[in-house]
Amino acid sequence: MGTHDPQRPALAQTSETIDGVEVVRVPSRYRPNRPLAQTLDALLASKRRPDVIHLMHPRNVLAAQVTAWALRHSIPTVYTWLGPFHDAYLTPDRDRPF
Repeated sequence: MGTHDPQRPALAQTSETIDGVEVVRVPSRYRPNRPLAQTLDALLASKRRPDVIHLMHPRNVLAAQVTAWALRHSIPTVYTWLGPFHDAYLTPDRDRPF
């Protein structure tokens, strides 16, 4: 099963401009003993307000909490729906699952 590895070049990048749009990547600072809303409020206070929040899949354990927080702060969210062959435990070769 894959994990987030910030040592990978694509994941180590914190910001870039894609087609004239500034993209800022924010690592999860979620800790079980700290409510997620506090973590996101701290992010909002320390950085400039995001125009949109991109979530990789609604099945993610944090997606509902982040979406509710974004709604309270009037920040739109966008989901990237991933198919069943995205999960490494279902298929060893996600590029050629069959």
